[in-house]
Amino acid sequence: MNTRISWRLMCVLFVAMLCGCATVDQKVSLLYSPVTDIRSGKGELLLLAPSSGGKEGDASAQWVIGRVKNGDGETIGTIVSSLSPEDLLRDAFNQEFTTAGYTVTQVSKLPQDVHRGIAVSKISLAFEDEWSLPRDKASAILDVAVEIWKDGRKIRLLSYESRVSDVAFRDRKLLAQQLLEKGLHEIMRQAVPEIVTSLEM
Repeated sequence: MNTRISWRLMCVLFVAMLCGCATVDQKVSLLYSPVTDIRSGKGELLLLAPSSGGKEGDASAQWVIGRVKNGDGETIGTIVSSLSPEDLLRDAFNQEFTTAGYTVTQVSKLPQDVHRGIAVSKISLAFEDEWSLPRDKASAILDVAVEIWKDGRKIRLLSYESRVSDVAFRDRKLLAQQLLEKGLHEIMRQAVPEIVTSLEM
């Protein structure tokens, strides 16, 4: 009996040691859903966001959006996404402003006589996931700056930040995805009402 228990204990320790040394990579696949309830938008809205630098339509492209660390703070893996932070933000804004009532057109440059337009001038994403037993602890900081254009001139420059964190004991592979969605939703709740008010005033 003692031999059987000792053998099982050795196996558990060996597996734990392997987990501690293994590379832990996580892939985020986010299907964004609008979160704001603004419905006062009207007409065409031009949306300009930074280019991700990737090839359009390249399904194999991967962007590293964060790091996975162990309990000692050592990087043991990466968090990757098939969409860049720029593309994630562009898609979120597109859905939110369409839901708000605008006909959204994505452009590579705002025309000089733009009637209504928004230009994302900054986006930065810092993402960390601390992988350990028995839980994951993740945090994300998302910074966004947006220029509001109306009747051919820039009328406002707005900045937004979300800081989110959470822990998971089960479904740990979903934590990074859930946290990214939470961070984007927090930005949208701040930005969309203020941007729509600026455009319609």
